[in-house]
Amino acid sequence: MKTEKPVADRVKETIELMRNIEGLGIPLDCSEVAELRTHLNEYIKDGTCWEGTIDFLRFGRMAEVSLPRRADKTIEVKLRVPRAYKS
Repeated sequence: MKTEKPVADRVKETIELMRNIEGLGIPLDCSEVAELRTHLNEYIKDGTCWEGTIDFLRFGRMAEVSLPRRADKTIEVKLRVPRAYKS
């Protein structure tokens, strides 16, 4: 069985992620980042894993988020351009 990621590693990855988001010009006080931060806080505090999407449509993106429990996996947030569906 793989070991659980230590709290210190979860904090380090979260800080790096927030710096990267800010570096993309996305304000850290916007509602989209606040939603992401809610999941990240639970992840840091309890190790609660989560996978899902968050709308960053105001920035022309959808965030695909993966918060892993295992120490050998890193946080992933992929900001993708949403697909346009034809009717």
